[in-house]
Amino acid sequence: MRWTTLSVVLLAVAGCSGGGSAVPGGGPTSAVDRLLAKAPVAADLPAGSAMARIRERGELLVGGSLDAPPLSQRDPATGEPTGFDADLW
Repeated sequence: MRWTTLSVVLLAVAGCSGGGSAVPGGGPTSAVDRLLAKAPVAADLPAGSAMARIRERGELLVGGSLDAPPLSQRDPATGEPTGFDADLW
């Protein structure tokens, strides 16, 4: 019962976002975008820390395995990774 209520509330919030003030490039318009815009970002990272190296590199490298169907596996026809984990990459 609680999951149903939560689902209805989330759908209602998602449906209420945007509206007439939603202008492309005009800033965050959805509730999630507004929340993320307020999220703290580390300005001063310790020199040489893993976080500083990630910021300098400009991307977060993520590894995974391709041997856990249906989570992830290599498609034998295309050779591309498929599955839930692969979609998160």
